[in-house]
This record gives sequence, C-alpha cells and structure tokens, in this order.
Amino acid sequence: MKKMTIKGYWLSVVMVNAHLGYGQVEHRQCAKHVLSSFKKKYPGARYETLFWKACKASTEPLFSSAMKEIQMIILAAYVHLMGRNPKSCSRTFFQT
Repeated sequence: MKKMTIKGYWLSVVMVNAHLGYGQVEHRQCAKHVLSSFKKKYPGARYETLFWKACKASTEPLFSSAMKEIQMIILAAYVHLMGRNPKSCSRTFFQT
C-alpha cells in the first residue's frame, strides 16, 4: 500500500468537496499583495490611503466614492485597480 502525500491528500479533499457541491467557494485576493503591486506603479501615501479606504468600505456607495477619488487623481491608477477585480479584495463584496 502506497503512502499518500500531503499534496495528494488535499487534492482528494478538494475533489470530494467539489463532488458534494461545496465547489461554490468565493475567490478573494489579499489586499496587502494587491497593494504591493499597486505601489510599484503608483508610489505615494495618498494612493495607499485611498486604496485602503476602498478596501475597507462596507457599502457599495462608499466603495464607489473611494474609487472615484482615485479616478479623479489619476485615471491609470483607477484602471489598474479595476483590472485586478476589486470585488475580490474589498470588504463591500464579500459574501460572509
């Protein structure tokens, strides 16, 4: 009998969960990692403050307001963040 590796074990757990219908998981991105790539292109405390304001927004109007502030400062920064799927790193859109 062959011993199962950790990788093999977790793969089997994922496959069983997908089969049972638990495959409807929400994809999230770590805001710190999104911010680190954002800061490489757009350094500055002002951008970082607005980024965290958007991430921590608890409602869609607050999120939209923060994103509009970023858009008014520099359109390219707004486009960069929107390309990273902001719904996956903002508290506004999390299911739980």
